[in-house]
Amino acid sequence: ISYLKIERKNKSKTIGLKLEVLKSFFLYLSLETIDAIDIYELIKKIKLSNKEVFIPDYLTSKEIELLLLQPLKNNNIKELAMLTLLYDGGLRVSELYNLKVEDIIFDNINKIYIENSKKNNSRMIPISKEDANILKLYLKQYELKKTDYLFLNKYGNKYTQKGINYILNKNFDLAK
Repeated sequence: ISYLKIERKNKSKTIGLKLEVLKSFFLYLSLETIDAIDIYELIKKIKLSNKEVFIPDYLTSKEIELLLLQPLKNNNIKELAMLTLLYDGGLRVSELYNLKVEDIIFDNINKIYIENSKKNNSRMIPISKEDANILKLYLKQYELKKTDYLFLNKYGNKYTQKGINYILNKNFDLAK
């Protein structure tokens, strides 16, 4: 296993596959001859983690600042609202495109109600006054009804994951 990882630079899946082949071979041998039973029992005890260590890419504070400035340069309040909710609110993209206007609660503690989030849990996310002001400005400009999805595309439909990713990538490219 060390040889495969270090010398051959095989991934965990490849090593796991080779280990399974060895297990099968020694299982067959143990059925044919009693000498292979001990080796099979030893091989059977080897456990591998199939997960590769993955270090995700991340943005620096300066890059985030540049990213959030892009919609301001283009005077695009909708994209600014999207990006601030994703960043400041820590929303997942799926939560963002499923948000409705009625999920936003403006009071002494501004918050967003996320229903059926990951693992079907619901949660409340507090938002800053600045983010609340951006959302109020957005809602005033687009005149959305309480039952509308918060972010609608140019055809009047709620955004999809692809649509939001497009906006993210577009603003990211502009920030570069």
